[in-house]
Amino acid sequence: ADLGCGTGISGEDFKSSSKTLIGCDISPKMTEMASAKGIYDSISLCGAIEFLQAQSEQSLDLVTAVDVLPYIRNLKPLFETAHAALKKGGLLAFTAEESYQDSDDMKGQDVIVKLNAYARFCHTEKCIRQLAEKHNFDVLLAEPAAVRLQGSKPIPGRTYVLRRRS
Repeated sequence: ADLGCGTGISGEDFKSSSKTLIGCDISPKMTEMASAKGIYDSISLCGAIEFLQAQSEQSLDLVTAVDVLPYIRNLKPLFETAHAALKKGGLLAFTAEESYQDSDDMKGQDVIVKLNAYARFCHTEKCIRQLAEKHNFDVLLAEPAAVRLQGSKPIPGRTYVLRRRS
């Protein structure tokens, strides 16, 4: 399942290794563009939480959310619904921005989520690891990466892969 599938860019990467590929996005224009590519078996016009709630329990092998978390402040409902929808051993893969970490006004503070100058939420590795532990996920990967470009400036963050424990 591809949360926030947009125009289907990440879906293109997963299609060849997917038996069934489903996606969702809140933008009618984006879902229309993704549908036109013929990548997804089905696309829903809705948010990530609503989409995951509509899935049968333990029915998904993989949930992806590329450039989605920066638009969600409170990730708890996402982790809860992803856990419910994923099969035991299923994977949750996503990116998260961390662009504020080195700013002088944040040094020494125990901040785990903050709205950045581009009106997107940044979630620290500490935040993600706490949520993963609380919702029975193992963190398999937490790799630093440039998760998007803002103009020509790379925005730092991490690529995560979590596995559902139970």
